[in-house]
Amino acid sequence: MTAFNLYNFAKSGRLGENGDFPGYCMAGAIDACFDLRDVPLEVYTANEEAVAKQELGGDGEYTDNLYRLLGALVFKSEHQSEFSAIPYYFSSLEELRTDLEELRNKATILLDVNDGLHSVGLKPIGDNRDEWQMVGTDQIVAVMFEDGLDVQCMAEPETITTEQVWEYLCSNNSPQAEQQSALVFPPEPA
Repeated sequence: MTAFNLYNFAKSGRLGENGDFPGYCMAGAIDACFDLRDVPLEVYTANEEAVAKQELGGDGEYTDNLYRLLGALVFKSEHQSEFSAIPYYFSSLEELRTDLEELRNKATILLDVNDGLHSVGLKPIGDNRDEWQMVGTDQIVAVMFEDGLDVQCMAEPETITTEQVWEYLCSNNSPQAEQQSALVFPPEPA
């Protein structure tokens, strides 16, 4: 799992000195979802720039650059100008279950949490169609000391069911949200 690429960037200080690693969650979630392909530092940097300019979730020069780099460097898209994520919306557990069954092993799924301010990857585990792991920057275990951040390890995510994914989305977004959302990218290139 290339979550170790994410870990190495965090350990080397390339993702800043904030233990929450704000601005790197999309790139980190994609990296942690992949098994073989590493997400380059350029994509992490573009992710952070788009967040810093408050463009992510909208349009703008920095968001366009992020998607251009994701298409070219990560997903090897032949049509970089047309590359984008597909938004998915779920109003119920059954809708989530149906969509996840359709997307399983055919897409890279990033769940929107904190009302769209944070992304976590949803990685299928094994052959059981109801087993998943949530992966990304939340896996980084780091401690802040007076002289800086000490990145210690990557936590192994627990395996959860689709119902637990739904519960996680509902508890990590506003209670008044009528639907939960995700961004869906192509699968990891071979």
